[in-house]
Amino acid sequence: MCGFSVILNSNKNKSEQLKLIKEMNRSIQNRGPDHSGVYNDEYIILGHQRLSIIDLSSASNQPMINNEYVIVFNGEIYNFKDIRSELISVHNEKFETHGDTEVLLKSYKYWGKDCLKKLNGIFSFAIWNRKKKELFCARDRFGVKPIYYAFQNDGEFICSSEVKGIFAYGKKKSPNYNTLKHYLIQGVYGYNGQTFFEDIFQLQAGHYLYLNSNNQITVEKYYQLEDSIKNSTKYKSEMEAYEEYSKLINDSIQLQLVSDVNLGVTLSSGLDSSILFSHALANTNKNDLTAYTYTFNDSKYDESIYVKDWVAENKWRKISCGGSDFFDDIKKLIINQCEPIGGLSLLGVSEIFKTGRTLDDTIVYLCGEGIDEQWCGYDYYQEAKKTNLQNISMIQGTNSAINKGILHEDFKQFYEKIIFPTPFETNIDNLKFRDLFLTKVPRNLGFLDRISMLYSVEARVPFLDHRLVEASFRLPEKFMLKKNQGKYLLRDWYSQKLPNYATRKTKQFIQSPQREWLGNSEYIEDMISSKSFKERSIFNNKEVKKSFKRYKNGVFDNSFFIWQWLNIEIWFQTIIEN
Repeated sequence: MCGFSVILNSNKNKSEQLKLIKEMNRSIQNRGPDHSGVYNDEYIILGHQRLSIIDLSSASNQPMINNEYVIVFNGEIYNFKDIRSELISVHNEKFETHGDTEVLLKSYKYWGKDCLKKLNGIFSFAIWNRKKKELFCARDRFGVKPIYYAFQNDGEFICSSEVKGIFAYGKKKSPNYNTLKHYLIQGVYGYNGQTFFEDIFQLQAGHYLYLNSNNQITVEKYYQLEDSIKNSTKYKSEMEAYEEYSKLINDSIQLQLVSDVNLGVTLSSGLDSSILFSHALANTNKNDLTAYTYTFNDSKYDESIYVKDWVAENKWRKISCGGSDFFDDIKKLIINQCEPIGGLSLLGVSEIFKTGRTLDDTIVYLCGEGIDEQWCGYDYYQEAKKTNLQNISMIQGTNSAINKGILHEDFKQFYEKIIFPTPFETNIDNLKFRDLFLTKVPRNLGFLDRISMLYSVEARVPFLDHRLVEASFRLPEKFMLKKNQGKYLLRDWYSQKLPNYATRKTKQFIQSPQREWLGNSEYIEDMISSKSFKERSIFNNKEVKKSFKRYKNGVFDNSFFIWQWLNIEIWFQTIIEN
C-alpha cells in the first residue's frame, strides 16, 4: 500500500509546485514511510510515498518511469505474475523488477484502459502519458483504494490518496451540506462521488478518469456488475454452488496471502472471519500468520472467549481497547478519517493495526468485509420481500437508527432523498447491490483504508474478489435465507470445518459497548449544551435534549443518532475549524 499525489496544469512556478507536492507527500507519509519520490515535467508533478510489500528492493520505488509513461500506484495486483507471464510470452516484454508496479505500467502500455479488465486486485493509480500529455487515473472495482480530486479556480487539477493531500495543497475546507444531510437523514456517506467537502470529489469505484493538458476531463464507469452476470443463471443445486463458490473463496485467499512481509488476520467469533482464518491457515505455514482479536473488556462484547481454544496452537493476540479516554481516541480517529466515522468497532480495528505493527511488525492483514452483503447476512434482508427497497434500514438490528425529528428545520430545507437504483429483477439482488456498491461496503472500505494506512499497514479483503461477488448473484434466495437467518448455505458448508459458535451463533446486532458508553457520558451532555453545537443550526437543540433524555431512559434501541451528533461536532471542531 502506498499514497500518491498529482498536480496538473498549474500556473504556479516550478519551485512552488515542488514545495507543494512535498507538502502533499508529507501529509500522507504514514501511507508509505519506506520511500518518498517525485517526478516533474512542464505540465505535471507526481508524488509518491511507498509502503514496501512485494519486491522490497529500491528498483520498485515510485514514481516509476519508462520512455512513454510515468506511474504512481497504490494497492496490490494479486494476479500480476500471470499478467507478467502473458506480457513476456506474447509481447516479448522484459522486466527489471519483481513487483506488480512495473507489470501494471506495461499492461497499460499494451492494452490501455482495457488492462483494467485483466486486473484482480485492490488499486488506485495515475499514469501520465508523456507524449500525449494525458493523465489516466483508475480505481478498483469496489473502491478498496481511494482517489480524491479537485480543481482550483485557475484550472489546476490536484488529486491525492487522501483528502489531507488536497488540503496540504491549500484547498479550502468547506462543508458539503448535501452530504451532511444525506448522512444525518438517510445514514448515507458520500454518494455518487461526493465527499463531506464542497468541491472535493472521489473517483468512484470501478471508474476511470482521463484528463489532458487542456483540462478536458472524461470520467467513465468500466465495471458493470450487471453486464458481468447478465448471461449467468442461478445455481440449480447446492452442490453446484458449493463446488464453484468454495473454490473461489480458497483461490482468492490464496492469492492474497502473497507477501514479502509479515501476515495477520483479524479474527472475531463470527462466521466470516472464521472462514477467512481457516482458509488462511490451510494455505500458509501457521508460524507465518498471526490472528488478532479485539475486546472491550466487557463479557457481553468479549469475542476472545469463543476463539481462544481454537487459536491456542496458533499465533494469536488478544487486544484490549477503550476506557475512560475513549472520546480522545474517537477524536483522533475522526482527525485521521477527515469525516464522521462509523462506530466504536473502528476503535478495536485501529488497536489491532497499531499493536500488530508495533509488537509483531505485521504489515499485511486479511479482513472479512463483504460476505454479509453477498449472503444476506443482515437482519433487514428478511424484510426485502415485503418492504420497498428505498425504505429498508441500513443499520443491523433496528429501524430507528435515524432520528430526523431532532434536525433544525432550516437544515432540512432542499433535502432530496437518494433513490437507489434497482438494476435486478428481485428485491434481494437489488438490496445486495445497494449494500455492495452504494452504502455499506463503500463506507466500510473507506474507514478500513485510512485506519490501516494510519499505522502504515495494508488491509486486504479477499471476500471482495470480483469473481466471488459475481458468483454470489447466482445464489437463489433459498440458499441464503432460511428460518429468519442469513448465510444459510454458507453456514451449512462450514459446519463440519469450523467451531460450532462460528456457524450456529446468530449474527450479533451490537458488537461494542457504544450504547452504554454514550448513554452514561457527561461528555455528550456537555457537548449538546455547548455554544458551538447550538450555533451550527444543524440540530434543534430543544429536541436534542429531549431525545437524549429518552435515550438514557431506554426508549431507543440504537445509539447511531447519538453517534451522529458526536461525529458531526468533533468533525467541525477538528477538521473544518482547525
